[in-house]
Amino acid sequence: MKLTQRCTTLWVITLCLILLAPTLLLAQGRTLLYPANAADLSAELQDIVNKIIDPSTKKVWLDGMAPGNYFARLTEKRFIVNADGTRNDGAVLGSKPFVFITVPQTFYGRQLFEAYSSLGYGVENVLANSRKQQALMVFRYPDEIQLHPTVNNGQVPTENFRSRIYVPVWSNVFPLFSRLSREAVIVSGGFHPFDVTFSNHREKMFVIGFPREGRRRIVHSSYTELESEGGADFVYRNLLDAKMSMNNHFLGTGKTKNTVLGGEGVLEFIGPNLRVFTPHSDDRHKIPALAEVAVIDMGAIVTYVQTYDGGQQ
Repeated sequence: MKLTQRCTTLWVITLCLILLAPTLLLAQGRTLLYPANAADLSAELQDIVNKIIDPSTKKVWLDGMAPGNYFARLTEKRFIVNADGTRNDGAVLGSKPFVFITVPQTFYGRQLFEAYSSLGYGVENVLANSRKQQALMVFRYPDEIQLHPTVNNGQVPTENFRSRIYVPVWSNVFPLFSRLSREAVIVSGGFHPFDVTFSNHREKMFVIGFPREGRRRIVHSSYTELESEGGADFVYRNLLDAKMSMNNHFLGTGKTKNTVLGGEGVLEFIGPNLRVFTPHSDDRHKIPALAEVAVIDMGAIVTYVQTYDGGQQ
């Protein structure tokens, strides 16, 4: 499909989603999936869960958000909970060594569609996730994993850099990606949620040796501009997407882009990927489990979109 046709189709889809937003998933029926008894949670986490489940909870806007003891991450329910309703003891926060997380207030008073948009999901992502049951993990990291104290100095700790939660501004992103790339695994295929992987050594060295001038151009150029120009800068930018989930909507400011509905985004962080329920050890890593977690059933979005050419999605 030509770019102009694709853009037209996406704008039609966007308009339909915006018009349908008030009716998408009106009865979310959010429920606590894990643990079975809310009394097993700390008082602070119980309060957070109750606010997320209660549809009358007021929305919290960007200027009212701040990181605290707990973070949140949205994912497909099937990755966290088995078909019989039991927890998946092999579950991980995500598929990359560092994963995007937000504050629990992002989900106060927001329907699932609104949350998608606030988190920076593009129209295509929303459609790809429609009809898929979603779950929200609200969790506390182990005490040894703390928010990195400095935001913009671009200094990744020499030791224990995986025990930090970072604000994903560009000055943190580049050194973190380089550090992870130095420890990367050369492999083709497979699931490696705790490592950056490359298909060959040349690709790995390209990332490690990417020049400062190229980084500067990436910071000051839009994704569209980089894509149009092509070359090494776009190759590197594409690898940031593939290896760190920093897609074309990533701003590098520590705040998301509200992609579909517009307006302000929400706070975002990147934290180390851990096991959700049980620790794991292998030849390369000792991966702890989360210190505390609540899993909330968020329902699913059901969309019906008709484009100008009569096609349906």
